[in-house]
Amino acid sequence: MKTYLRLLGFAKPLEKYAIPYFFYTLFYAVFNLMNFMLIIPILSTLFGGEAAMAPVREMPALEFSTAWLEGAIRYLIYVIYGESYEILDVLTMLAVIIATSALLSNTFRYLGQRTVENMKIRALQRLRNQTYNNVMRLNVGYFTNERKGDIVSRIMADVQVVRFCITNTCK
Repeated sequence: MKTYLRLLGFAKPLEKYAIPYFFYTLFYAVFNLMNFMLIIPILSTLFGGEAAMAPVREMPALEFSTAWLEGAIRYLIYVIYGESYEILDVLTMLAVIIATSALLSNTFRYLGQRTVENMKIRALQRLRNQTYNNVMRLNVGYFTNERKGDIVSRIMADVQVVRFCITNTCK
């Protein structure tokens, strides 16, 4: 754990990556959940008959449930299409909402992954720079006893191992 925290120190300032990643992941989860919640209004519109087509003239009270989502969509359809709307209007509106939700969900997922990749790249860059600076500060006598290729090979292999560790833990 101590080694992992030391490696995580190379990603400083961590807030620069953690805060946006948290919000991107949160929005991704909300829009992804909304995609699944919209299946119920589509099925009730297709198979519910006239009861599913009844207009909602007031916005329902806010709550986190499929009934609220269905009522909000019916109210939105009532506002856009008026009193008399067809089943095709309802399905068109639901298709637009699902497409928009899927687009937003995937956009936030992409932004979250990009934020983590930027953190990985910056951490590895700082690790390589610090390793290079440490090698440059070594005594000249060290380089006469060691082969230059061996030193470079060890540095590259060690940084590569750390890279694999960071990559496998930050998925």
